[in-house]
Amino acid sequence: MKKFILMIAAAFISVFATAQTVQNSKLFDNTFIGIYGGGNTTNLTTTHEKFFWDGAKDIVKGVRPVAALEIGKYVTPVVGFSFEGQALFNTTKSNTFIDQSNVIANVKFNLSNLIGGYPGQPRFVEVVVVPGLGWGHNYGHTYDLAKFDKNYLTYKAGAEVNFNVAENWQINIRPSAIWWNYNNMLKFHSKNLQAQVLVGATYKFGNFKYCPYSVTAAEYNTLQNKVKELQDALAKKPTEVEKEVVVEKIVEKVIEKGANQYFVQFAKNKYDLDDAAKAELDQIAEGTEVAVVATASPEGSKLRNKVLSQKRADAVKEYLEGRKVKVVSAEGLGVTGPTSNRVAIVKVN
Repeated sequence: MKKFILMIAAAFISVFATAQTVQNSKLFDNTFIGIYGGGNTTNLTTTHEKFFWDGAKDIVKGVRPVAALEIGKYVTPVVGFSFEGQALFNTTKSNTFIDQSNVIANVKFNLSNLIGGYPGQPRFVEVVVVPGLGWGHNYGHTYDLAKFDKNYLTYKAGAEVNFNVAENWQINIRPSAIWWNYNNMLKFHSKNLQAQVLVGATYKFGNFKYCPYSVTAAEYNTLQNKVKELQDALAKKPTEVEKEVVVEKIVEKVIEKGANQYFVQFAKNKYDLDDAAKAELDQIAEGTEVAVVATASPEGSKLRNKVLSQKRADAVKEYLEGRKVKVVSAEGLGVTGPTSNRVAIVKVN
């Protein structure tokens, strides 16, 4: 028992230490609730007593019906925890509708995100490994409560194949092996090892907003402090005119101010061109030779902003070249000042 718990703890610590996220997770962020149904193999002997479901007598040595409810939370895109309640329906001498239950504490390791990295949104298909430790209970019949009504430990070695069919919904296929330790001893008995397959659906309360770039805890704390400083500075609420003056000064540092220039604004964390941006660029005649530079806001890491500004410059270049405008250069400068500056500047040579 002690070795089993230590193995789970060691695996958890090793994965949790390598998992990185750049956004704090609030209490109910990335929580989920799932409902499942399926079957569990059984070694119980056939009985001629009345069942709540007569068909169970024919499959009592094969598969018995199972229903399960699970509530949990992912603390990183790789590691999560859950509590799962399973109800196994009456196929024994028990006089109760449910003759066996199992409450399991699970640890979830998302192998897809561990091996491939979290891409910023869930993959369509994810593979998850799920070890667990549970508390099982048999509900006895009126003839021999001492023998049939009892509690015991259970051990689970499971997996999940999850299909993200919508932003907040998953379809789940969950094969597992469960050892029912009826005597609460670590002496293995093959008759106590049973297979289980559940199929169900999971609703997720949001997904991780996660930076695809590698960020250490120290870098993240530094960025958080810079964000707070900027928020304090912006708390002074400068007028729109003052903001425009600041942006203009920044732009002057980027390229020499001139009459033949065009400006394209971008939404936060975006690099696609909206209708207003395209209308601005449509003013440039075919065959014109231009240079493009783009910038980003002082939020996030230096590398992230450099990449984002380059994508903005490339988006402008691609659009202009589609209109047969000659783009001699397109450069992303990253952050060029302390204020919001999500802009691309096109200068006619």
